[in-house]
This record gives sequence, structure tokens and C-alpha cells, in this order.
Amino acid sequence: MKIEVEEKNTDADTLAYWTCIHITSDDDLKRTTILVGTSRTYLPNLFHNKDVEVSPEQWRQWIKEIEIKWIGVGDEIFKQKVYYDPYAKNLEGKGNIRTLLKRLGTMIL
Repeated sequence: MKIEVEEKNTDADTLAYWTCIHITSDDDLKRTTILVGTSRTYLPNLFHNKDVEVSPEQWRQWIKEIEIKWIGVGDEIFKQKVYYDPYAKNLEGKGNIRTLLKRLGTMIL
């Protein structure tokens, strides 16, 4: 599988971080996109940062873990064109991030 990760983005309204991970089959016939989003407090909490901002290295490390999770699904991943993968410290936050990702998905995909 081939993986392409877009740059980290920040939503102006919520200050949440998000990106797209594009996964293509080895034969280039199948493709799926994963919209990944996180609340601005989730990653600093995960990395035990005192600051709200995470370093570029921490961001890449976290995204790599997300890639591994999705690659582990195998070819089943291509059953859908788009997946939404929200992260937050609580269920309400996860719901808010999912809503953001779905809104972004209609705009960019």
C-alpha cells in the first residue's frame, strides 16, 4: 500500500488539528482517504506537554501511529472511499471533531 499524508491544518473556528491520509493499493486501482482530526488538547495531553502546541516531530510520530492502525486493516480498508477518525479527551469532544471532519470532507473531497 502507498500512503500520502497531507500537511497538518488548523480549523479556524475550533482550533482543532486535522489532516488527510490517502491510501492507495499497490496496483493503483483502489484508493481511500482518512480524515484524521484531534482536539487541540488531546495531543498535548497524550505527549504530556505543558503547552497547547505539539512539536512537528510529535505530530509526525502520532500520524505514523494512525497510519499503522489503518494499514493493519488490510485490503478491507478499500471498502469505503472515506473514513473519519476523530480524537479527543471525551465523547463530546470526539463527536465535535467527527462533525468537523464530515464538514471538511464535503468541502475537500
